[in-house]
Amino acid sequence: MKDTQTKSPRLYVFDNVSKGTDICLSSDQSHYLTNVMRMNEGQSIRVFNGRDGEYNACIKSISKKQVTVEIGESIRDHKAPAYSLHLYCPLIKKDRFAFMIEKSVELGVTHIHPFTSDRTQLSKMNFDKVEKQIIEAAEQCERLTLPKLHDVKTLSALSFNHLTYCAMERKDNKMFKPNRIDDIGIIIGPEGGWGDNDIDFLDDTTNIAPTSLGDNILRAETAALFMLSRIEK
Repeated sequence: MKDTQTKSPRLYVFDNVSKGTDICLSSDQSHYLTNVMRMNEGQSIRVFNGRDGEYNACIKSISKKQVTVEIGESIRDHKAPAYSLHLYCPLIKKDRFAFMIEKSVELGVTHIHPFTSDRTQLSKMNFDKVEKQIIEAAEQCERLTLPKLHDVKTLSALSFNHLTYCAMERKDNKMFKPNRIDDIGIIIGPEGGWGDNDIDFLDDTTNIAPTSLGDNILRAETAALFMLSRIEK
């Protein structure tokens, strides 16, 4: 990819993408290009949809509320992740949750499983808002695919079909050192730590591997990023 291409705006689109087709951008994207980036007809952007790779696109027309682009040459072919990386994360304060989502996308998470447990302080999540945060993070970090955002479940309703490392505070566990072979998951506790019922469930659940993150007690979002950054890609 040329340096000039990397400097052009990069947008996620829901449409199928192929050379020669036209795509009408959303009102938010159109506003971004015309009013924030001050772009004009004839200028180039990049688009991707998580399925067809990444393409150059030329702004074909600008109306009051909508921008239409014509898809040009392919820049990168689609490449699916070689393995699944699951993040099981509690609902925490919105600003911290947004930060965790953004950075987990940058670090290659393929599935995000939000949950509630004994000590979570929130019980609901704005799915559309979080999905938008995921898209924005993928646009910024040059990812070709989006992680799948799952619906909120209670901890006891989660299924773990792969080895999942569980951050356990104040426990005599080995330091987190993942064995990056197949699909993998990590699960972190809520802001108030694991409750007794949570610990009983995790202790009795197949594929859960308790692990230590060191001597310091980390915030939920810090724990997630610490673990993700130590998993070999």
